[in-house]
Amino acid sequence: MGSRMNLRSPTLSGALYFVCGVLLCAALLAHAALGVPFEKLFRGPNAIAEMHPFTGALSVVGTFMWAAGAAICLFSAAVLRARGASGPLSGFLIASGGLTLWLLFDDQFQIHEEIADDRLGVDQRFFFIAYLGLIAWGVYHFRTCIFDSPYPLLVASLAFLGLSVAIDVFHSVVPALDGDAGFFLEDGFKLLGIAGWLGYYAQTCFGALGITATMEGVAAPLR
Repeated sequence: MGSRMNLRSPTLSGALYFVCGVLLCAALLAHAALGVPFEKLFRGPNAIAEMHPFTGALSVVGTFMWAAGAAICLFSAAVLRARGASGPLSGFLIASGGLTLWLLFDDQFQIHEEIADDRLGVDQRFFFIAYLGLIAWGVYHFRTCIFDSPYPLLVASLAFLGLSVAIDVFHSVVPALDGDAGFFLEDGFKLLGIAGWLGYYAQTCFGALGITATMEGVAAPLR
């Protein structure tokens, strides 16, 4: 049988503690140099602004699903490589996990809306074009992997996300989309798109791990 992962290896835990240590040091530096209160760095925005705990609940659900999708992709790619299956599929999952992780950060910290557009003067349409280019490149480069996967789920996800972006771009020129209806449609389509994204990669990764497990003569990961 192929190589096994060393479940007792401290490397991953050490890396996680290192990242957390860097973040804590950054918090100390921000507090000492810029006078940023620790409360603003550690407490949730709802608690700081004294808003209802369920404020932005659907946005938080979307963040959870982005995180789950990134974790599933990167973990599955690591398992495939540990089994010696470091082919196009593991590369596809690494690239997908990286993109999903970036989408998580963009969505959670409003990078393309607030930081880039309002604070740095970078038009958010630049991000939309960049995302479209990355996805188009990924579809072309990993087309074999995608066509061997349940790709209709990915197509549906991209369609929902595309509708959300379209409403975000054109809501100011379409009166019917300006207001609560626009928020519901834009964020509703985005939530459906994220759910489809997670569903697609969950099924793809489960199938990939099950197939490689069967090929190696070991038990499938789930029953």
